[in-house]
Amino acid sequence: MSQEQEKNLEKEEEKQEEKQEDKKEEKQKKEEKEDEEDEEEKSKKEVLLVEGFVHKQNSREKQIKKKNGKQWKKRYFKLFSEHLQYSIKEDSKILGSMNLYKYQCFPKEEVTDRFILRLFKPTEKSLFLEFENEDTMNIWKNHFKTATTNCSKKAFLENQEETKKQSIAYLKTGWLFKQGVKGLFKKKWKRRFFVLKSKDLTLNYFATEKFEGQPKGKILLSDVKSVDKAIFMMSLLA
Repeated sequence: MSQEQEKNLEKEEEKQEEKQEDKKEEKQKKEEKEDEEDEEEKSKKEVLLVEGFVHKQNSREKQIKKKNGKQWKKRYFKLFSEHLQYSIKEDSKILGSMNLYKYQCFPKEEVTDRFILRLFKPTEKSLFLEFENEDTMNIWKNHFKTATTNCSKKAFLENQEETKKQSIAYLKTGWLFKQGVKGLFKKKWKRRFFVLKSKDLTLNYFATEKFEGQPKGKILLSDVKSVDKAIFMMSLLA
């Protein structure tokens, strides 16, 4: 390969790389725009409880002692009926958002000279919010209580609805022992979680009772001509 051909090849590779980078940037911008639109749509559906400038910190508790430290950032917060979001200014781009399900809110009692609330969730980092005075802190604290209660109620209702849907979709579920006809009485019986679906009248079985993903096996009941107890046996666990 001549030097000129190598140069042309290098230029072509650079062009391809640039195109890939441009596609990545476009995709990222599109995703960011979609996230923003989702947040705006979510905000429209929910009730705005309280808003205003608050100092925030996501760092460890020991850093709270640094009153004028760089860890604290002034942000504009909006607390809705189910989620919290913040930005640099009132109408600027949303920098962060969090659903308040399973969050707890309480004052930092060990810090007596400042007005700080801690938002705590076992699986997440704590968020600390500092307010100008005790009255403002208490207003936000009460609204946080309302929002977390709303989230819990919504989750409970959604769970009830999902349970109801499942009870309609599945005629019967439970643990059974199974064995293929070819290995009848020769192989060990296998314990599987069976699901009898009402929609397509299929009998599916899974390794666990979560029955997520593809089943380990499926029986289309419309193809079953008869059930002979001597050949096809099932034992329901008590």
